[in-house]
Amino acid sequence: MSNSVSNRRRFWKLFVDLMIKYFCGFLLMLSANEAQAEKLQVDWNEQFRGTPLELSSYKLAFSEEFDGKEQLKGPKLFAPVHAPYGANTFDFPPSPAYHVADGTLRLEAYKDQGKWRSGMVQTANDAQSYHGARFGSGKGFVCANCYFEARMRFPAGKVPGFWGAFWLLSPDHPKTGHVEIDVIEWYGGDPRGHHQSVHIWPKRPGVHAGKSNYTGMQGVITDGQWHSYGARVEKGTVYIYMDRKEVSRVDVPAEFDVSYYLVAGLAVLPQEVKLAPDLMQLDVDYLRAYKPTSK
Repeated sequence: MSNSVSNRRRFWKLFVDLMIKYFCGFLLMLSANEAQAEKLQVDWNEQFRGTPLELSSYKLAFSEEFDGKEQLKGPKLFAPVHAPYGANTFDFPPSPAYHVADGTLRLEAYKDQGKWRSGMVQTANDAQSYHGARFGSGKGFVCANCYFEARMRFPAGKVPGFWGAFWLLSPDHPKTGHVEIDVIEWYGGDPRGHHQSVHIWPKRPGVHAGKSNYTGMQGVITDGQWHSYGARVEKGTVYIYMDRKEVSRVDVPAEFDVSYYLVAGLAVLPQEVKLAPDLMQLDVDYLRAYKPTSK
């Protein structure tokens, strides 16, 4: 047998082996996707909408009131840390994206040389978010089975391209990834929309499961006034609130029985980027967390 024939046979054997390997990997990824989706076959429930929040059995465990010269570089708040998203780049402070004055944090999305830039803050640094570093000694904040709240002011009326949000993330685990609870996402092209979501983000690339809910809030979110947005997380259930009245609730799997840190940010919605005004603003009055006194 000639060397050329032998080489061709080796090539095709290697090629077939690789195709089998990649095909099996693809099937495993599909199986993982289906498994994650199965965990989030959940139904959002608005049956109890309007029920007042009861915090008599909770105590304040974390508070950032923006009353001092917060540098947003720790030990309580860090900016930015979360992976990039939206049609913008998140700035590191100091930057025009961040203004702290008169007890308020103002996040701004602005254009710089034709490119969008904006701001985001959270109660965990990079090491805590993604590399397993411990929380403690006054550095960062994380809480399990707690009530989390942000008091924010969205712009009045319709603002295409605006993507303001307050959400919760669990610290990333090197094997299992992390979970996410979106307390409020407001898309400025829809003035009445209160969006809530839950997500599972495993480590395997491309594997994700999420389930969202939409609650219409005609003339409330966009009245230009302050409103509080909160989530009470209990084992098996997440409750969403606005102005301390229930908006919705959802039963969640065991993956959500973890500790969370708080995140607030302003991004630019990619599908509306061409319609967005040159400057957009999200005001944050405070970020708080309350822990049950019995735990």
